Amino acid sequence: MRIQCSVALGLISLFTIGCNKVERDLVTAYAWSDDDTRHVYARSQWKFTMAALPDGRTREEHNNARFTILAQNPDGSNRVTLVPWRGGGVNIIYDMRQAGYILARIDTGLYAGNYEYTLFFDDGRIAKLDYFERDPRCGFHMGIPSPDGDIIAIQSMVAPTGTTESCPSDLNATIKFIEAGTQNEIDRITYTG
Repeated sequence: MRIQCSVALGLISLFTIGCNKVERDLVTAYAWSDDDTRHVYARSQWKFTMAALPDGRTREEHNNARFTILAQNPDGSNRVTLVPWRGGGVNIIYDMRQAGYILARIDTGLYAGNYEYTLFFDDGRIAKLDYFERDPRCGFHMGIPSPDGDIIAIQSMVAPTGTTESCPSDLNATIKFIEAGTQNEIDRITYTG
């Protein structure tokens, strides 16, 4: 009887360990093109395990994150891959088709808190515009292209140095204005608020 119980408990633990590793495959960002002729979306995949925290709660620990960017006609036809599989995950995307690029915010490790804004040009070029390492106390990173796609504004907000508050109201903010075609910074605004 003890042997049977030991075997049963061993099988249960194997099933639990096996079920604890899960793979996700989701559309994580979606956008209409600026000329309304196609839909562009990022498909992200990652594996995760549930890890126990000291206080008894659990959290997902991610690994092997990767993404691809695809496009299709508004009716779902003519699906094509624009960006082959790459490391990281995409959670914000803009299709500036008339300007000839896609702007994506890539999590360099899915939910890692480190972001980069990257341009994927129609001619195959790739340009990294900005990298942001999130402060665990507080931090935001948001980029948006101008309506014609010529300029990209990227705002970063972080807690002031020496602040112990979780997320104070007086964050240090920087807005960079970057020319999409050359990737040169053409202006910068900094403020606290």
